[in-house]
Amino acid sequence: MTNHNKRVLRLRILALSAILLFFALETKATDVVKDSIPGDVLFKTPVSNLTNTLYGILPGLHVREQSGEPGNDTATLTIRGTGSYASHSYAVMVDGFYSSMDYVQYLSASEIESVKIIKDASSLALYGLKGANGVISITTKRGREGGLRSDVRFRSGITSLSNITKPLRSYEYASLYNEALSNDNVMKWTPAYSPAQLSRYKEGRATDVDWYAKTLRDFAPFYSGDISLSGGNKNARYFVSADFTETNGMYNVSNDDNHSNSVFRMYGLRSNFDFSLFGFVEGKVDLGGRIEQRKSPAFSTTSLWKNLERYPSNIYPARNADGSWTGTNVYPDNPMASIRELGIWTKHDTFLQSNLTLKERLDFIVKGLYISEAISFSEWNRGSRNVTKNYARMLDSVAQTSDEETNYSISDDYGTNQWNHLQFRAEAGYAGEFGSHSVSARLTWMQSVRNVDKNMNGDAGINTKYAHANLAAVLDWSYADRYSVSLSGSYSGSDNYRKGLRFHLYPSIAAAWNISAEDFMAGAKAVGQLRIKASAGLSGYDSFAGGRYLYKEYYKTSGTFPVGNSTPVGQSGIEMPYIPYYDVCPEQSAKYDLSLDAILFSGLSFNVTAFLDKRSRILSEDNSIMAASGEPPYYRNLGKTMTKGLELSIAWRGRSGKLDYGITAVGTWIRDRIDYMSELPPAAPAAAYTTKAIGSMRGYMYEGLYGIEDFNPDGTLIATLPQPSMGSVQPGDMRYKDLNGDNIVDERDMTIIGKGGLPVFYGSIIVQAGYEGFDFRAV
Repeated sequence: MTNHNKRVLRLRILALSAILLFFALETKATDVVKDSIPGDVLFKTPVSNLTNTLYGILPGLHVREQSGEPGNDTATLTIRGTGSYASHSYAVMVDGFYSSMDYVQYLSASEIESVKIIKDASSLALYGLKGANGVISITTKRGREGGLRSDVRFRSGITSLSNITKPLRSYEYASLYNEALSNDNVMKWTPAYSPAQLSRYKEGRATDVDWYAKTLRDFAPFYSGDISLSGGNKNARYFVSADFTETNGMYNVSNDDNHSNSVFRMYGLRSNFDFSLFGFVEGKVDLGGRIEQRKSPAFSTTSLWKNLERYPSNIYPARNADGSWTGTNVYPDNPMASIRELGIWTKHDTFLQSNLTLKERLDFIVKGLYISEAISFSEWNRGSRNVTKNYARMLDSVAQTSDEETNYSISDDYGTNQWNHLQFRAEAGYAGEFGSHSVSARLTWMQSVRNVDKNMNGDAGINTKYAHANLAAVLDWSYADRYSVSLSGSYSGSDNYRKGLRFHLYPSIAAAWNISAEDFMAGAKAVGQLRIKASAGLSGYDSFAGGRYLYKEYYKTSGTFPVGNSTPVGQSGIEMPYIPYYDVCPEQSAKYDLSLDAILFSGLSFNVTAFLDKRSRILSEDNSIMAASGEPPYYRNLGKTMTKGLELSIAWRGRSGKLDYGITAVGTWIRDRIDYMSELPPAAPAAAYTTKAIGSMRGYMYEGLYGIEDFNPDGTLIATLPQPSMGSVQPGDMRYKDLNGDNIVDERDMTIIGKGGLPVFYGSIIVQAGYEGFDFRAV
């Protein structure tokens, strides 16, 4: 279901737990609010998509749900703002290896140990070309020493619609339609509906269809269950889980071989095995798999919801008297018939992720020294099978369109959409203590190749292989748990660029001071922890704006031209989609962070972080060249942006007898700006995107509605008012400002409206309480 004038309200039912809306941060009295959240807490929000469990949880993370359609309900996530006008795509990792949101979005919360948001300058520098927009790192559960532990859990919930803006009923629609026609006819009363027709509508004796009520149900169920087994000893440990999820849509249609509601079913399996050999070798074998099935009526979800919004209630009954489906040329897609008479679209997806990791502790050579090797292979495949037909659009026994009743036909692509991802990682590290000094170092090499079926990439087969390599190094020093310094960085490259520009260096530095560990704080009993940290570093983004391999010259087919005299035959032409840019390179981000962590009075904890992100080398169209020459797009690394902000997290926990209670506030304030983007100069300088917020929109400034007094007797606008160039206006139309004072409202009066693509501030207040096994959480 697309998000057209509606909100989705989910009521959740969980054994021994009453949960209202979402959850609160599980913050202990001795902990500062962190940038990670346990999977067991996410489990308490009964939705199938992992991204929809993250609302209001972590500072700096903005979550926006785009759709409530089962199986297509991934929320848009942004970490510390958009950052760049080119893309805000973040990297996703599962158990230390890169993954895709296709796989991550439906990981079961029952198999997740934690979800962490990586966003500070020093940490992101280690990710090189994949760090500029932040990283979401997911760790799955592992076995622990001890006897067999088994867990069986079940969740259920319902989804209902609220705040739907329905079309007017027939009487109100017809009455206002008469007024609209009269307004269009220079205020002369020219009704389309007679008083008798209006009377029949008002009394319920004429067509008056509530398309929402006919097409949708009041609520839809959600089910989820999982079983897990874990245990082991110091030499071998295991965690095995299996889960099932079913999410149903809101459509009023039965499920059979030829009809289906919007349904998403998912079957998951995870096996994580840890072992130790010879006293110095540690290993991990991880397997994660999932099967997904999506079914929906064979009609565009977006089109259906648009039709529900715009189809008047009086156009025709839902069915004709003989049971045939209604429809007209103007309104051809009867909403009820769209979900009941066109068949089924079905998609089957399979995912597999497999990891093998070995770690050798070399204390017999140098105490604290180790090496590690790891390999990961993951793949995805999608097969589509459609059972479809058409139906005749009839009204009063007369066909209204050229559509005819047909039999069901079957189409199957046998799984041609697919990708696979092969990754290698090698690491060497050391950790040691020398009196009050602690030193650690780590060097990590990671290389990956991702192959994508060319059917998913459009023209040519040049986009089918993606190669990436990254060498990361970290050197940490700390003294007496008071002072610490970290030097880190990466040398990161991609096959997206020519030799000589494929690899780039991304250094960083971080320093922290634990003030509460100082001797002069010994008497400050109210202060449990007080810590300041600052970091600065570079990271990059491997942009695909405009396509891949922009340093090479390519051509593609475009258009046709006739060949021959008497019977010309059309031949395909070719064009250059862009002018090669030999020195194309990755986007660069210079990040700076300053944070303060504190725990006060044994129950109050807070974190405040100020951050700055300066972007440069953003890949953009160079309109300064294109506007003058009329040539194809010319992409260059010329864009610049700035993002700054403040994150705040405050948590209070207390206890009174058997009652635990707490309140948490999480907030993020962000400002961003486009410093340069080589845009085409707008007609009005005020409409330029440069110096404005990222994601800004151009438009006209609204200043009220036209009244009857604004018009001459013949219906024309009086001459003393600015004349709009967009077309004729009448009383009740919106009136826009003439910003340049030339008495004409046109493109020269456009300006930037709004404050950008994301909220300047977003946050949440979370209340929680628990008493002997029962808990309440609300946001």
